[in-house]
Amino acid sequence: ADDAWPAALALLAGSRETRDSVRRTAIGPTYTAWWLARHARVAGVALTRWRTADAVDLAGLYDELPVTLPPGMAEDIGVLSSLAQAAADPGELLRRWADPERPVAPGRVGAITGALVAALADRPDLDLPGGVRSLAGTVVPADRATVLDAPHLAQVIDPAQLVAGGAAPAVVAELLDLAPASEAYRIWAVTGPPGTRTDLGSLPDAVRCLQAAGREDLAGRAVTVDPELAV
Repeated sequence: ADDAWPAALALLAGSRETRDSVRRTAIGPTYTAWWLARHARVAGVALTRWRTADAVDLAGLYDELPVTLPPGMAEDIGVLSSLAQAAADPGELLRRWADPERPVAPGRVGAITGALVAALADRPDLDLPGGVRSLAGTVVPADRATVLDAPHLAQVIDPAQLVAGGAAPAVVAELLDLAPASEAYRIWAVTGPPGTRTDLGSLPDAVRCLQAAGREDLAGRAVTVDPELAV
């Protein structure tokens, strides 16, 4: 019975002989572990779609397995213990990455996006979702997001509209079918009088300083930073 799996797993964990039957070997998982990973269900969900308690890099995207097992046993039977394991199923990771009901801490977004994009490079057949995970940790419609391809742009563009570009933003933009932020936005310094603006798109130091100060003095006039979508 599906609802008996937590008790069954606890029973397997209760003796050395049955624990040994699922312990990973030098050549891979045992048949018993392989079978459990594909057929066991906890709350109707396969073991390969739960995470271990210490897999904090997957927090939010995957729920923690609600069954207490000895150290190592959960991983042996398919419970995810790392981002690399989750990326082995890029379709499922992509679905969860774009699910607005699954909160992700902003500090984890870059690593998750990088692992996902690397996995997608080998799976061009996967359909892209309508939403993408932003640097703010939220999900934004893909048609409102751009890929961060120049660090200074993060100082003036809402992080909820930026996708992590990592070390290869052009690759991220191509695989996720998004525009680079440097092509989609222009950054202006409004120096007054009304209508007087200076294009700062090519001056990252100036943009960074202006944003950090909030208001700065440029040639004796107040300055604000004004990002806008390029037309």
